[in-house]
This record gives sequence, C-alpha cells and structure tokens, in this order.
Amino acid sequence: MKRSSSLGFGLIFIVVGFLLLLNRFDLLYITWSKIYPVLLVIAGLAFFYSAFRGKSENAFWGTFFLLLGSYFLLQNFHIIHRFQFYEFWPVFIVALGVSFIVLFLFKPSDWALLIPGSILTFFGVIVLFHTLDFSYMVVRFAQKFWPLVLVIIGVGLITSSLIKKK
Repeated sequence: MKRSSSLGFGLIFIVVGFLLLLNRFDLLYITWSKIYPVLLVIAGLAFFYSAFRGKSENAFWGTFFLLLGSYFLLQNFHIIHRFQFYEFWPVFIVALGVSFIVLFLFKPSDWALLIPGSILTFFGVIVLFHTLDFSYMVVRFAQKFWPLVLVIIGVGLITSSLIKKK
C-alpha cells in the first residue's frame, strides 16, 4: 500500500471516529439517513479521481454515485422535499443516462454510449417532470443554486482541457 493511500485511510478513520465520538456524547446527531448521501458523494468523487488517473470507465460510476448522493443530500437539507419511491425513481434513470453521457466525454471514440445516455436521460426527465411539480422545483432551484451553473461550466472546462491533453 502506498504511503499516500495509508495517509488517506488514516485521515478517514480519524474523522469518522471523531464524528462518532461526538455522536456518543450527544454533541452531534448522526443517523444513517444523514450518512449514506455523504458516502455516495465520497464514492463518486473517488471514482472520478480514478477516472482522471486513467481508468476512464470509472467515470460512469463516479457520475452515478455523485448524482444520487447529491440528490439525497438535497433532501436532507430540505431543499427537495422527500418523496415516496414511486415519485423519485426517475432520478435513478436520469443518473444512469447522465452517467453514460459523462462516460462518453471520457471515451469520445465510443459513440454508442450516447444512445443509452440520451434515451435514459430524456425518458427520466420527462417522467420526473410529470411526477413532480416542475414549476416549484425550477423556482426553488433557481433561487438557491444559480451559482451551480458556474460550477458546472467550470467542471466542463476543466474536463475538456484534461481530455485534450491526453
């Protein structure tokens, strides 16, 4: 095991242990519903890190876990209200579709990835808009997260510059 990976795992154990200790003394309230979205986001970031280091197929799982983790984090912060499973299942379909599209960005020669990506994303978005009150979501999202557009543009610029360097 490399020294840097040991350092990373050591830091993770220290942070998790410290958070659980705070929870034991009732200084911090931690439940599984608060932890699993963070774990999904961390897994997504780890897969993206691996994708940028040469294993481009990990971009699919990085996107999928990052999108789902972000969605559940937004629910935890009450930005998106909690839905029953039959109301938010299209989020899984959209996450799968976008994951195929991001994988295509890492493997531009594989045009076949755009077919399932486009179909799943389109189908998921249509069903999601039909299931949820679209106007409520757009207004709430625009009020709180308009700077996210800048972040997405920045990520796109960085991704395109890294892919062109290869």
